[in-house]
Amino acid sequence: MDTPKLVDQILYELKSLQDNARKASAMGNFPRKLEIIGVSSPNIKKVVNKVRKLTNSWTLQQKTALAITLTQTHYHECHHLAYYFLEKEPKVINILTIKEAEQLAACLDNWVLTDTYSTFILGVLWRIGTIDDQYIQNLLQSDDVWLKRCAVVSTVPLNQASRGGKGDSKRTIEVYRKVVNDHRPMIIKALSWALRVLIRRDKKAVEDFMITHDKKLHNQVKREVWNKLNTGLKNPG
Repeated sequence: MDTPKLVDQILYELKSLQDNARKASAMGNFPRKLEIIGVSSPNIKKVVNKVRKLTNSWTLQQKTALAITLTQTHYHECHHLAYYFLEKEPKVINILTIKEAEQLAACLDNWVLTDTYSTFILGVLWRIGTIDDQYIQNLLQSDDVWLKRCAVVSTVPLNQASRGGKGDSKRTIEVYRKVVNDHRPMIIKALSWALRVLIRRDKKAVEDFMITHDKKLHNQVKREVWNKLNTGLKNPG
């Protein structure tokens, strides 16, 4: 089966799993340019498992092409599925070029795709050295809230064990310093999450950061991160 036929089959499978309640919820929670079919993440993962079996004998380049083709469609779930597929194919991520990574980021205009892309792909490419620090710094200089959120969330794979992270406080904190004055909701939430991830790797670095930037940080970040530092919970009862 070639790539176009498999993409057609994937789309057919996704549409067969459509849930109108899920679609309505998604459209209210993360509206975007892409069309939403209305498929839950667990069901998308089921389709991913089928795709992996069908592509078991494919080359890494063929698998890369499949993921990119999925992100050239106008369906949110196809983009999401492409990221889930690559998460299960680390050998493919290891050979991705910067150009291919940017093709995969074809429509990052909502927090779901932005966070999935940044934790599954962009942050991993940064951790393994495919992209460098300057690439992330360039994202931080963008006025596009989603590109800036990518930079913040891409620190998660540096520090989260489940993403292969062993901890990198220096590069992580350098990113966070650049967004302390950005109080847009999508940046506030990303910074809070990323700081809470870093706590497990370097609690002192997070405490020092919070104290140093106390006057600039949004109250939501201060509340959630200090809660995590003091109680182990984001929102203790």
